[in-house]
Amino acid sequence: MLDLWKLLAAIFVLTLTLSQAAVGRQETGDRLSLTGNERLTRNSKLELLIDSFRDVMRNGNDSLRIPVLDPYEADKLIIKLDEDCLTINNKLSNIRMDGLANYTIDTATFSLLRMRIRVALTWPILPISTEYDIEANSGVLPIYGSGTIKLNAKNVTFSSVTTVAVNSELSVYVRSFTSKLALEALDFTITGLYNSEKTSELTSTIVSDNAPQVVEKYQEILTGRLNIIIVDRMNKIFNNMSLSDFINIIT
Repeated sequence: MLDLWKLLAAIFVLTLTLSQAAVGRQETGDRLSLTGNERLTRNSKLELLIDSFRDVMRNGNDSLRIPVLDPYEADKLIIKLDEDCLTINNKLSNIRMDGLANYTIDTATFSLLRMRIRVALTWPILPISTEYDIEANSGVLPIYGSGTIKLNAKNVTFSSVTTVAVNSELSVYVRSFTSKLALEALDFTITGLYNSEKTSELTSTIVSDNAPQVVEKYQEILTGRLNIIIVDRMNKIFNNMSLSDFINIIT
């Protein structure tokens, strides 16, 4: 029975820390709805703009302060959490994600009336790998281990709604950004959890089998911090852009 509780605690902590590593915590915002009252058509100019971003992801862009994102690589990432019943100290190293530029454009629309952009992208597969070293306590049992995490996320869909407004200086800015993340399947493999090959194998199977449902259930945690980062980045890119310039670019 103790082994079962250790396994469940480990799965919970791993899910939480990986979510924190990806996008952090949730901030409030408008809820995403991909079925509005607007009658929208695909915007070929917007599609071309999104399509051209592949080169930026592969090569980076110094003027926009965008680093190379495909492949995405990071030497280390330390995740610390100290809540009432949960403490986590997780060190990730040698993080790598491939294929971020290999997306298909499912939706690309712009409503001039509502100043609203809707975009949906799908990645057929996103391979991710990292080394980890975790010490955590769930309030009941300790969670520990060090090893590797490898995963292949399949048919990952990212949908977003961006609402643009004009400030007092008649410059464009992002008023709100909401998003939704979904995936069809996940192949997840972890080693070294509780220094036990058996526990690692069981955890790998359970995470792989339940990942799509977990992503759906914890949308706010998974996308909250990401939304804030994207709004900040987009507003820096707009940088006092006039409304007419914005419309010329996107339509």
